[in-house]
Amino acid sequence: MPIPPAPPAAIEALFAAAEVSQPKDALGFLMWQVTHAWQRHVEELLEPCGLTHLQFVVMISTAWHMHIGAQPSQAVLARWTRIHPMQVSQVVKLLLAKKLLIRENMPGDGRAHCLGLSAEGIERLSIAVPVVHQAHHIFFDAAGGTEEALKTLLARLFENLAPSAPSPERAGDKP
Repeated sequence: MPIPPAPPAAIEALFAAAEVSQPKDALGFLMWQVTHAWQRHVEELLEPCGLTHLQFVVMISTAWHMHIGAQPSQAVLARWTRIHPMQVSQVVKLLLAKKLLIRENMPGDGRAHCLGLSAEGIERLSIAVPVVHQAHHIFFDAAGGTEEALKTLLARLFENLAPSAPSPERAGDKP
């Protein structure tokens, strides 16, 4: 027995109660569209580097933690990037197979592992970073000088997210 479609009056009532008259008037819809456009743009430019945007994020986040003297675990990276732990796990496995990341036992905890970039990983990342900077300028220059205002707004939103991720400035983040 087929499922009947929603009656037209119910559809009209749904949109009559909405705060927006067009999808483009909804901030969430716009954010979703811009976020995905940004990710597609970066993916396209990173393709010759042999990296996806998500792989780049995991690698650059690992590099940042190494830069500040931290030894990140997958759990630390997942919390810090706010990427689901299962996604981080899958990306880390792939980057380990590509020999771009290395994994070592965490000092003092034989069950935990810390991640680091391999020599090949740092080489690949040194090619990818300028590509992502180029992607940034190409994409955001289209907004015509609103980059700083947008960055300020997004930073305020980020600061108010819950639960709070460990500060990227702290070297002492625990797994």
